Amino acid sequence: MEEAHACDSATDVITRLTDEKALIEEQLQQEKLQREELCRQLQALEAKQRAAERAFEEKKEIEEKLRLALKANPYLLVSLTITAADAERQPSSLPALQPSSPPALQPSSPPWLDGCKETLLAKESAADLQKRLSVLEQQVSMALMMSTATTDREADLVSQLDALKGIQESFALASARGSPREGMKKALDEEQLAAKREEQHRQREVVAAFPADRPLVLLRRCPIDLRRFTRHNVQWVGGRDASFDTFRLQ
Repeated sequence: MEEAHACDSATDVITRLTDEKALIEEQLQQEKLQREELCRQLQALEAKQRAAERAFEEKKEIEEKLRLALKANPYLLVSLTITAADAERQPSSLPALQPSSPPALQPSSPPWLDGCKETLLAKESAADLQKRLSVLEQQVSMALMMSTATTDREADLVSQLDALKGIQESFALASARGSPREGMKKALDEEQLAAKREEQHRQREVVAAFPADRPLVLLRRCPIDLRRFTRHNVQWVGGRDASFDTFRLQ
């Protein structure tokens, strides 16, 4: 009866582990698809950022050309302002202004007119370009952070999946040998042994924290708590195991 109950318990554990394994694999697939989507979004954002940077560089080049032109001809700014701004808002007033303007104020070539229009538009959109660049940089940073978090989550799920596979293989091996109870007992013993090793490691760290020139004394525990009798010449370090207390003579 007990053997059948143990077999049923092992079967339930294997079933639960199988379900958890399938769930983790599904989560891994979702994380993979999400990471691919984030990569595509990151590439698109980088492309937009490069386009915005190119536009910003073109604006700077046009501004440099305008600066050199104004340096060579200081009256050019007045003519360009009238041609690019007033001519669009008030086309009827342009003929009245042309006779009073000196010949040097007239634009010498149509390419300069086009370049100056682009310069004025670039000046008006400089703040928008800067804002777009800032937004794109923030979006790229957020996408990188999300991609890193997704990678870390995927690594965590892979480690959990490996651990579940090892436990499942142990139970399957124990069931194949016909002794599921022994397999469960072995797993429990291994867990207790790992806990005992961890406690010993912690105890060694506690002991190493005190000077090495003071001898250690192990005293068997009794109903009287020996820590109450520790005076200036005896220092209690900690319990070494379930039967002994550790003291250091001062």
